[in-house]
Amino acid sequence: MNDSKEGETEDGYAEFGVDSRYRSEKEKRDDGKTLMVERLERMKNLTEEEIRKARKMQLKLKESL
Repeated sequence: MNDSKEGETEDGYAEFGVDSRYRSEKEKRDDGKTLMVERLERMKNLTEEEIRKARKMQLKLKESL
């Protein structure tokens, strides 16, 4: 049984909002740059149909909020 508050881990830190994957800001920035380049490459390879489908899904989501 866990006596800690909901959303907290055993060591007391919030479960969400703390990213401990990076040891430095430089490492975090470098990873972010790499991720952005990969996203741009994936976006370049999308077909027109995939783009239309994604836009429709975004509009549906926006309308539901």
